[in-house]
Amino acid sequence: MPPRSKYEFVKTRTDAMMSTRYNYESVWQSIADNLFGRRDFTSSRTPGQNRKSRIYDDTASQMLDMLAGAMQSLLVNPAERWFALRFENAELNDSSEASVWLKSVEVRMDHAIKAATANFNSQVAETFIDLIGFGTGGLFIDDVPGIGLQFSNRPLQELYVMEDAAGIVVGVARCFKLTADQAVEKFGDKAKTATRAIDRKGFEDRHDYRQLITKNKDQKPGRLDASGMPWSSLIISVEDKAVMSEGGFREMPLITPRWTKEPGEIYGRGSGHNALSCGGGLNEQKKTAYMAGQLAVAPPRIMENEAVLGSDVSFAPHALIIVDTTSSQMNPPIQELRSSTRFDISKTLLTMDQESVRAAFHWPLLQALQDARMTATQVLELSAQTQRHLAPILGRIQTEFLDPIIDRVFAIEARGGRLPPMPAELSGIAADYTVDYKSAAFNAQKTNSAKLVIDFSSAVANLSAVDQGVLDVVNFDEGVRELGMALDVPPSMLNSPQQVEEKRQASRELAEEQAAAQEMAQSVDNISKLQKTQSTPNNNAVA
Repeated sequence: MPPRSKYEFVKTRTDAMMSTRYNYESVWQSIADNLFGRRDFTSSRTPGQNRKSRIYDDTASQMLDMLAGAMQSLLVNPAERWFALRFENAELNDSSEASVWLKSVEVRMDHAIKAATANFNSQVAETFIDLIGFGTGGLFIDDVPGIGLQFSNRPLQELYVMEDAAGIVVGVARCFKLTADQAVEKFGDKAKTATRAIDRKGFEDRHDYRQLITKNKDQKPGRLDASGMPWSSLIISVEDKAVMSEGGFREMPLITPRWTKEPGEIYGRGSGHNALSCGGGLNEQKKTAYMAGQLAVAPPRIMENEAVLGSDVSFAPHALIIVDTTSSQMNPPIQELRSSTRFDISKTLLTMDQESVRAAFHWPLLQALQDARMTATQVLELSAQTQRHLAPILGRIQTEFLDPIIDRVFAIEARGGRLPPMPAELSGIAADYTVDYKSAAFNAQKTNSAKLVIDFSSAVANLSAVDQGVLDVVNFDEGVRELGMALDVPPSMLNSPQQVEEKRQASRELAEEQAAAQEMAQSVDNISKLQKTQSTPNNNAVA
């Protein structure tokens, strides 16, 4: 395919994606202007410009920051390892050597994500802002030579999403700007327009570029260059009408999760959509309340014509106004015009709308999370409450956000040779893994599973006091393993079925030896008693 046709392909495809997103942008801009004071979609403001000129009430902005921080803490808390790996093959999980290796892989991946050069925590925080506020976020996961794993947030205003009939994202486009300096540094002599701008001292002139990442339909398996990659990447210059860069990825590098999604729509809907109807009116109510307050503190004044001597009238504090009382019909000649504003009604309306905005950002849940005095029972109830409030959202976040992060990180670390060597027993077999998330939001289901096992075991123990036969119904071995999995105990703490059988066999053999020894000792004791009986003279015998 000639370079020109590749340019036309990217230009035509991205034009269509931009057209599809047009209707969403006006809603996003309304959310940005009326609720948060951040991000631009249909408007363009210079960096550093005031973005909150239309916002009089900061409730939505505060709630966005709080919920974004809470979700980061609940899902990817930097203070803990928020994921665990296990094999899909149950037999491999029962192998101590294999499970210990997988645990060491998990530890290595955790260190890679939390490394300072990876920049994960700061960038994922920005992604949660877009995800919660506007419904769609973007996180780029790169493998930088000499550095390794590196995360960077991609703002929603430059992202365009493509999905298949099943609603799965199969392509992402970026429409972004680079300064002339940045373009020449990145693309060299190919950036001809940028090069000419530098020649005329336009170092900070900004130029339009587009990147399209899609499934590589012409993939050639076995090739090590871009043609062999499952995902293709093309970057074009709109002004130069040329391809600037062509490459590929083994995994989708740009992850675009959606908060919730309406049927038939491509982009997500966030808490900002739910808060918009009340949040927009809240600003007008707050603005009106400010005006009413100003009128109450500094009301307008009325006075008669020619009642004031002189041309200057000042209403500043301690000002002196000289009036002619002989010709004045008003008493006093200058009076305040008092308003009959009902501040109580204004306050009630404000409170109602503020509560509605808080509810859109799951304020009751945030309040519960901030209570440091919770008992263990309350923590369990909070876990259940978290599931009830966020279960549909958490399911989508896991599928569209967390799972792709783990898969991409595992692949990058494996290709970089930074994972522990695989044990011999895993060579040549399918050792696919699955991910268990250990953060507070996902621990609720595990906690419930552990509680079920414990409650059932207690009930069986009570029944066994009446009839020991009920114990034959229960497989306590599997129950203990399920309990260990639910409580996320280290794999090294659980013996494999083979080790359990060996220990039980050794116990049986020891019991048999002890029984045999006891039987032998009893036999010797009986013989000794018999011999003593035979050797004792009978005093009652007749001479």
